[in-house]
Amino acid sequence: MPGETQSTAPEPDLSLVMPCFNEEEGVAATIGELLDAFERAGARLEIVAVDNGSRDRTGGILREFAARDPRVVAVRVEVNQGYGFGILQGFPHCTAPWVGLICADGQVEAADVVKLFAAARTAGAPALLKVRRRFRRDGLKRKLVSIAYNLGTSLLFGGLGSIDVNGNPKIFPRELLPALDLRSRDWFLDAEIMIKAKRLGLRVQEVNVFGQLRRGGTSHVRLGTCFEFARNLLACRFGGDPRAKPLAAPPVRQGAHRRRTTCRLCGSGGLELFLELGPQPLANAYPRSEAEFAGEPSFPLGVALCRDCSLVQTPDVIDPETLFRDYVYRTGASPAMSAHFREFAKEVVASQRLGRDDLVVEIASNDGTLLRHFKELGVRTLGIEPARNLAAESRAAGIETRDVFFDAAAAGRIRRSHGPASAVLANNVLAHVDDPVGFLAGARALLASDGGGGAEGRLWVEVPWLLELEARLEYDTIYHEHLSCFGAATLARACEAAGLEVVSVERAAVHGGSLRLCARPAAPGARAGRPADATLAARLDEERAAGLLRIETWRRFAGRVEGHRARLVELLRGLRSAGRSIAAYGAPAKGSTLLNWCRIGPDLVDFTVDRNPGKVGRYTPGVHLPILPVDALLARQPDFVLLLAWNLADEIMAQQAEYARRGGRFILPVPEPRIVVPAASGAAT
Repeated sequence: MPGETQSTAPEPDLSLVMPCFNEEEGVAATIGELLDAFERAGARLEIVAVDNGSRDRTGGILREFAARDPRVVAVRVEVNQGYGFGILQGFPHCTAPWVGLICADGQVEAADVVKLFAAARTAGAPALLKVRRRFRRDGLKRKLVSIAYNLGTSLLFGGLGSIDVNGNPKIFPRELLPALDLRSRDWFLDAEIMIKAKRLGLRVQEVNVFGQLRRGGTSHVRLGTCFEFARNLLACRFGGDPRAKPLAAPPVRQGAHRRRTTCRLCGSGGLELFLELGPQPLANAYPRSEAEFAGEPSFPLGVALCRDCSLVQTPDVIDPETLFRDYVYRTGASPAMSAHFREFAKEVVASQRLGRDDLVVEIASNDGTLLRHFKELGVRTLGIEPARNLAAESRAAGIETRDVFFDAAAAGRIRRSHGPASAVLANNVLAHVDDPVGFLAGARALLASDGGGGAEGRLWVEVPWLLELEARLEYDTIYHEHLSCFGAATLARACEAAGLEVVSVERAAVHGGSLRLCARPAAPGARAGRPADATLAARLDEERAAGLLRIETWRRFAGRVEGHRARLVELLRGLRSAGRSIAAYGAPAKGSTLLNWCRIGPDLVDFTVDRNPGKVGRYTPGVHLPILPVDALLARQPDFVLLLAWNLADEIMAQQAEYARRGGRFILPVPEPRIVVPAASGAAT
């Protein structure tokens, strides 16, 4: 597939994540000895070295090492947020079938790490392999702290198969990462791995080693770290700590997830990861019963900027068969979206002067809501919808629909069977495809220069606008289905690469702020770089002024996302502490990202409601809020309602006027968590 990494170098056998904080004295020697030892043993090692916010030369050393040795991957964390956080930032960069973690201080000899991996290869069933530092050259105080910690852990959790819980390296199959669902950002990560390995029924196998003295630098374990250990152990054993929640099983489909290393638009290797929102469940996979909770998969969800073409994207790709073959989102469930599409259909028909001989093809036609409006206007229609359940509903409503994934081959078959299209519609689908240029080229192939019916063929695309995402902190619109976050600049680049010429780029109010692009097949020999359409030029100026092309903007965005989580959770906890009841409105995909990122579960929100009958009776992904019908709000009258479908806030609050009249209040989560009292309720805001 275009954009995938092409390399003749052998794949690594083991990827070790090495968090490094101010390790300039010894990190180069540690990495060099490990690589040499594995090479002598005939095994291929990959080291993902994470500069965990170091203030010395560690980062430069790692970058230099990575530049000259492809076996080393250098990852930068701008601000140290803990030992565990650094490791969690490294795992998504691992490519080997076995992964692990190792300290940078050289306290375990390279030959012992090789011995540990040899044991892993012969372990048979999936297992957790780790070292046991049987002889440690630590001071007496450090040894006493370690003994007390290991005894306490064993007493609380009934034995974890080790009396050296924090001993690492730890090695396990990479396919277990989603099931482990690791979250600890501090020193507790080692214990979390052991606890969750026990819950998954993994066998723990240890290799005895001599613990060496640190190779330079200083230990970062302090007295406060001991209290941190104790607090985390007690919270995980007795409290509502999210690390103790039921574990997700490994993905059902082998290879359902992969992480790209190249940009899906321009193909360059210049991706810089600036935000990790995962692990996240699939946002439109709603468990039907509690029995499905344990088998619910979750996957990494990172966000990166391409330094070459400025496309903001998630490198985490889920198999489309897993995402889209059975889909519960329905366009027609929202009156606001139906009204938007009615006006859109009128605009397209009027601007292109379409008639009964013209063909309109919609890619990702969902339940046929948009095409029904075109059909009412007397235009021929064809829907392309890979979700079999939605395609069947659309056909039952009288809309001809093919349940296939759209690509160039599908475009050729449609053109042969139906003739060229006067208009191709692609609303809220371009962000879902891993090859946007190939997708647009397929759409262009479906259009004729005269549209086949006397009107010029046009492609119409709607996407959520990157500028609004950044300005309004709409990070919850990022989930596994939304692979790309487009701006006008990246849309124009994709069109040019696909042989399309931009006609206009207008703003649209839907989905928190969108762009509507109109394009046509570029004339043969058209000169690239000619003056842009005025609407495109205006959007480009706005994006440049907002700094959307600079990585610094997105690093700040990541910090704002962290701060937003803290403020939203603080608001909800404060209300609950005051004895107030909270429900939610909507079970949209964006709500899944918000709830799971902020870890908002039934302890804070009792339930959510939704108008979509396909979601009612199920549970939200990951945090498992029960989804009830909308009339549950009046039946139960919670004090506050968190608007997960915040893009439809005006519509929802108008619908729920009676709820507000009775004293109910709404919480808008973005861009800043705030309580809203509708004016019609008669109360002050």
